[in-house]
Amino acid sequence: MKVLFLLNGLTHYFNLITSKINNQPGVEIFYVYPKEKSEAMGDGVFETKEGANFTLIKLEEKKDSKGELYYEDLDKVLNEIRPQIIMVGETHLFSLINNSNTSDILKHLNIKLILKSIPFRLLKYEEAIAAFKIQLKNNDLPNFKSLPTPISSLLKATHVNKLYKKVVVDKKAIHQFKLALNKKRDLYNLVDGHVNYVDAAFDIYGSYGVPKEKIFITYNSPDTDTYFAVKEKIKKEAAVLPPSRYRIIHLSRLVAWKRVDMLVQAVANLISQYPEVELLIVGDGPEKEKLIKMAETLRVSNAIKFLGGIYDAELFGKYIMSSSIYVLAGMGGLSINDAMIFGLPVICSVCDGTEKHLVKESYNGLYFKDGDQKDLEEKIKILFDNPMLAKEMGENSVKVVENEININTVVERYVGAFKSVLEKSQV
Repeated sequence: MKVLFLLNGLTHYFNLITSKINNQPGVEIFYVYPKEKSEAMGDGVFETKEGANFTLIKLEEKKDSKGELYYEDLDKVLNEIRPQIIMVGETHLFSLINNSNTSDILKHLNIKLILKSIPFRLLKYEEAIAAFKIQLKNNDLPNFKSLPTPISSLLKATHVNKLYKKVVVDKKAIHQFKLALNKKRDLYNLVDGHVNYVDAAFDIYGSYGVPKEKIFITYNSPDTDTYFAVKEKIKKEAAVLPPSRYRIIHLSRLVAWKRVDMLVQAVANLISQYPEVELLIVGDGPEKEKLIKMAETLRVSNAIKFLGGIYDAELFGKYIMSSSIYVLAGMGGLSINDAMIFGLPVICSVCDGTEKHLVKESYNGLYFKDGDQKDLEEKIKILFDNPMLAKEMGENSVKVVENEININTVVERYVGAFKSVLEKSQV
């Protein structure tokens, strides 16, 4: 089967997953990516073509009259490749459906559409309406700051924020919002399948009327085969840092919703009780300078190392293996897998939904109350004070990856989703 990926770019970890999918018998992957970094790609996201074994197609990404992103010359590519499936992100779904020429090609070639999305920030249908009503009640228009990005973007796209500014027009505003939300619902039902990595997708997309049989859960994973091989290699090499039971590591982009500021504050609050406490921050992003200044203000700069983005697998692994605890204070997910592969216990809160399948309370990690600084520090102290427990949890982390969620189980689920969508179209 020929599958065309139509996403925002080529992240380093998904490059590896796609290569594994392309290795499966009977599967051929084509991957469209923009000539320049897509404006839909988040800050600090690392992209690379290195190691890709699938067909790469570089196209110009542009905006149509409605502000929707689309790939120029995509129609030509579709006619040449004639894929059976397009796996598309929501960013480019609108242009596929709304462009009459492209839509005609999809019908003529009988191409199936699978929407790949991360729905953990998408409100359920009724929740979105309720949240909008609260916005009106509080007279918060036109900012919509408290709404998740997918909903606030929808509002901006429909220009509700410009048309309605007073509570007097509540009914008209709510009607307009429902119309816009219904268009999104129609799109979700128009595609032939949904690929997501959290079980919450069943409830979220189900609230928009998407039948359960159209939703496929793949979970998420880095290339565990490669990382396990790297792990065995670096075990025989010199450590990058001397061992320490008080070393915390953060692995992720430095953006506000990762809440790295909570980790910096935790170091400041714990250092008197644990003078050897140390925080390694692996990652880059727009919050970096702010975090450095915060560390200086709190006088803990000497206890915090900003290592930047590390994409060399061996060096990456060495820093993880030299640490004692992995903490994800805010949103995210894939970094949990990384830490678990290299044998760390995990402390986290509400992430992106993947944590529910990876981190098992008191087995390979601990959960703290979302946004609760004191509770986060208490969980860190438990593992600092019980090094044997931390070691056991780290060993259990490896077992979860080996036996439950890894690159091979994820690839198997992707291929299963492709086959299922094609089989249904033949019935």
